[in-house]
Amino acid sequence: MHQYEKVIICVGFMEKNVLRILPDYGACGISLGFKLTDFHGGNVNMEECPCGSNLAYAECCEPVIAGTEPARTAQQLMRARYTAYTIADTDFIFNTTHPDHREGYDHAGTKSWAQNSEWLGLEIVSTDAGCSDDQEGTVEFIATFRTNDVVQNHHELGRFVKEDGGWLFTTGDMVKPKPAVSTKVGRNHPCPCGSGRKYKKCCGK
Repeated sequence: MHQYEKVIICVGFMEKNVLRILPDYGACGISLGFKLTDFHGGNVNMEECPCGSNLAYAECCEPVIAGTEPARTAQQLMRARYTAYTIADTDFIFNTTHPDHREGYDHAGTKSWAQNSEWLGLEIVSTDAGCSDDQEGTVEFIATFRTNDVVQNHHELGRFVKEDGGWLFTTGDMVKPKPAVSTKVGRNHPCPCGSGRKYKKCCGK
């Protein structure tokens, strides 16, 4: 459940009462920003961030990508890196990769791929450490995109380290789909369809 804080902002030359929505960003307990909503349920006209936080881009990933604010957690950097792909800011991708892992980075190829892909969403599956007081952490995520009319899910466990007070991406491992689990039904067992008949006399024919 969201927590709310009452604040006053200036909209043009007017002050307006708004709610500041503090989203849940995992165990770190850090709010990355806020979405402005008046008490009548109307939204201030601000573009939502591509990372799926439901926050305005200007209050979420934009300051991190622009370099005006550092990413305070590994997850915040992960979100900013996804957003950078959606706007093809591949310099940010390169600069937030640890120097030990930049060899072979294809600037032109990465930029072309980012520009020619349709970015459909980011899901944060889980995080481990990566808070402001940590020196390393992992973020498991699924980035969905469409390339050449084919929708793909990039499921990765990304690793991050903090150096000189800033978070950097190091490596990522693809997460394999979990094997489907099937329950074998004995022929003389009740049919799982709920008919009350034995499996061999029902769906097992």
